[in-house]
Amino acid sequence: MDGLNRKFSILLLLACLLSACSGKSPPVSADAVLSYDQIIERSEHIEGFFDFYRDRATGETYLALEPDQLGTEFIYAAKFLDGISSNWASRGVHLDAVVLKLRRQFKNIEFLKVNVNYYHDPDSELFRSANANIQPALLAVAEIVAEDAESGRLLAKIDPVIISEALTPIKPALNPTDQPGAGFVLGEFKVEKSSIRDIRSYPQNSLVTASYVFEDPAPLVAPGSSSVDPRIVTFVLQHNFLAMPDDDFTPRLADPRVGFFTSQVTDMTSFSATPWRDPIQRWRLVKKDAGSALSEPEEPIVFWLENTTPKAFRDAVAAGVLAWNQAFEIAGFIDAIAVKVQPDDAEWDAEDIRYNVLRWTASSESPWGGYGPAFTNPRTGEVLGSDIMLEFGWLNAYNRRDRIYIDRESRPKNTSHHCDLGALRGQNGAFAALASNDTFNEDSEFIRQSVVDLVMHEVGHTLGLNHNFIASTYLTPEQLQDEQLTTERGVSSSVMDYTPANLAPPGRAQGRYFSDNVGIYDRWAIEFGYSEPLDNPEQEANRLATILSRSTLPGHAFSMDAETMNDSALGIDPRVLRYDSSADPVAAGRGMIALAYATEAKLMGRLAQEDTSWQEVYDAYGRLTAEIGNQGMIASRWIGGIFVDKSFQGQIGSELPLRPVPLMRQREAMALLEDDIFSPTAFSFSPEFYQHLLQTRRGSGFYKKPQEAQLHSRVLQQQKLALDHLLHPKVMLRIVDSQMYGNEYGLADMLRDLTAAIFDADLATSVNSLRQQLQGEYLNQLLAIISESSETGHSNMAQASALGQVVNIQEMLKGRSAVDPTTRSHTSVLLLKIKRALEP
Repeated sequence: MDGLNRKFSILLLLACLLSACSGKSPPVSADAVLSYDQIIERSEHIEGFFDFYRDRATGETYLALEPDQLGTEFIYAAKFLDGISSNWASRGVHLDAVVLKLRRQFKNIEFLKVNVNYYHDPDSELFRSANANIQPALLAVAEIVAEDAESGRLLAKIDPVIISEALTPIKPALNPTDQPGAGFVLGEFKVEKSSIRDIRSYPQNSLVTASYVFEDPAPLVAPGSSSVDPRIVTFVLQHNFLAMPDDDFTPRLADPRVGFFTSQVTDMTSFSATPWRDPIQRWRLVKKDAGSALSEPEEPIVFWLENTTPKAFRDAVAAGVLAWNQAFEIAGFIDAIAVKVQPDDAEWDAEDIRYNVLRWTASSESPWGGYGPAFTNPRTGEVLGSDIMLEFGWLNAYNRRDRIYIDRESRPKNTSHHCDLGALRGQNGAFAALASNDTFNEDSEFIRQSVVDLVMHEVGHTLGLNHNFIASTYLTPEQLQDEQLTTERGVSSSVMDYTPANLAPPGRAQGRYFSDNVGIYDRWAIEFGYSEPLDNPEQEANRLATILSRSTLPGHAFSMDAETMNDSALGIDPRVLRYDSSADPVAAGRGMIALAYATEAKLMGRLAQEDTSWQEVYDAYGRLTAEIGNQGMIASRWIGGIFVDKSFQGQIGSELPLRPVPLMRQREAMALLEDDIFSPTAFSFSPEFYQHLLQTRRGSGFYKKPQEAQLHSRVLQQQKLALDHLLHPKVMLRIVDSQMYGNEYGLADMLRDLTAAIFDADLATSVNSLRQQLQGEYLNQLLAIISESSETGHSNMAQASALGQVVNIQEMLKGRSAVDPTTRSHTSVLLLKIKRALEP
């Protein structure tokens, strides 16, 4: 060996020795194939439920699998740790949990999503074919790169599985009917910019946190004000892998009379009309003293207040959590729920799903005020952990002019439930602040009660409870202002409704704003879901049937999201609404409308302050009109509505399953619309108020947008909340259908009264501009219904009734003796439209 080669060899040996001494792995060429031992030596070991190895030099991540882990089911659930607050993926959003298992296929590990939605009776011969045509979904494939010959342990590349949308789709499907620029669209997924950020593993669960970057070099619509660069959006997603719990947890099957979140399981060997074995979502609570009437649990449900919780609200938050112990006592448990506070120097954080945490954020465009999701076992419904999000924005929304809450259409798309209660709280607080002349801050009693109520609602979700949107009809308007009564019972039968602030109408003393304790329905639902089971299956079935038989008692009614009438195309029972109040919402609505006008009369004196802008006055107009419009929306749902009774056949206290709303109550609702929504004086405020509706400019915020308040557009927008509902094709068909089983308010009668409400009051007088706008909108909708080329979907009966009103309006207008040029022109335009429609 010549001198040069000898020198090079010595240097190479020294480099290797130095590398070994430093603890760093020697560099390896890109195409080198590493052995099992080499990968282990070069990598950081993260040990736990799943073992991971991460290369110290390259960051490559490997999943280590023992042979007995193949084919074993586990639970996979993902949640967003960060995203864009104005859209579907912000901090705290949980995605639905699924059951996965791993299978080896030669040099690959396959990630299989198991179908758990079907049941076959083991005693049936059909059980032998239970898996026929029910295949798992192959979500992802990880390459096996090394295998330990002695133990059979495998190492598989996990990066391509995690840094993809294989396990969890992030980018939502586009609506094919949307036009370009209709909304924000996520750009292209950039693998090279995405990465695994963190890996942790514990005895019963493992988590992998990764960031996902999406890029659009020229977005038509920005993702929201919280985005620092509209071209780039980053999501941080946590992948959670949980050990399948043991088999000691007995599922409790759902019943339509009480509302729990469920997994859907169909019995494929049953002849029942409802062959469902849907397990409800509930925590594992076991009595220390089995069989006793009251007992502490072996392990309570512990909720931690994250150290992000404002200190001023910690007592109220804790009170909202602990209020559920009232319900658990009915179910036989003492102190079923406990509250602890996370220390500022805690060594764990809320991303660790072993802790059930109430967390706070202060986002610029929050999709909620509160959100209470939970991790569950899809096979049994057992709740394994919870992560409640609370948003500070709803607490100060009443004094902010920007749009705090996003549209409902942009809510999380692939979560098992959503919750907009916090958004209502912000809007409610805004109107309450105006109406009460109060200053809402951290010392406000209104805010304290609102925090307690919201927390009770979100904790209720984590306990498994669904929304109950009929609960607000529990008390009468008079009872709601009885402070002693509402202190004992709350302001609704359940905190799972979206009950607005209980504001007193003019001339009445203000009682409680919100409930401080869970309602009568909540206690009954927890008794059904959590009371101790009997060992004998037949006796247990009878015990649960006895509890469920109380569904007909006052305050025990249940109706959920899919049954609400806020969307005209969905529910049919007017008692099932978000944002309504009392057993007589129409009467309560008149009180709230009167309160809105009484509030406007004193606003200028309150809000006129030296050296301040007029923004608060501008905001007040939107809030007052929103309150009036909301009451019109609520009243309209009683017209053509159907009362629903979910009790079972032969149940004591049951009524007919479907009962049309009595004629008197439908006419009362139409009277409110005529008097307060469609009348010549509806939505009318003082000229002085209008003169001060000036926005405060921020930067170039008015660029290409109107600076002044759009008075006519705003009023029509609120009137259409009721008008569009009454003319909706499904509502008009429901009115016709329900005449076959008792509805006394026929379609022709309803439209005749609607026409009178919109035209009669000013047939012989001048028609103001707001009424001209309303009359034109109403006629346009009628003409659209009867048009030969109509695509509205209205039935022949609806078209015939609409035509009758068009002819009726024509006759009325022909006889009108207009007293001013504007009214004459308005009348001529309406008659011309009718003529062109009827005599093409």
